[in-house]
Amino acid sequence: MRQQLDLDRKTDPRSVRRVAAFYPVLMVVVVLTLLAGGVALWLAALAPLSPPQDRIFESAIATWQMGVGAIFGLLGSKAAGGLPPEEN
Repeated sequence: MRQQLDLDRKTDPRSVRRVAAFYPVLMVVVVLTLLAGGVALWLAALAPLSPPQDRIFESAIATWQMGVGAIFGLLGSKAAGGLPPEEN
């Protein structure tokens, strides 16, 4: 369970917003990545694709790839200390 930020201490207000925004941003990226991956898998299972479907398929693949990279980037920056730690 996430601990509440202790706002009584002197902290930089910008760092508090960045820490508080990390988890919602991560969840949005994960949901959009999984949605794009699902669309790509669904279109891959169809019979030969029409040109508009092919464009959607290529966009879904690109979104999936960018999303996976973004997830690793977000988690890597959190693990490497790129974001300030949460206050106890």
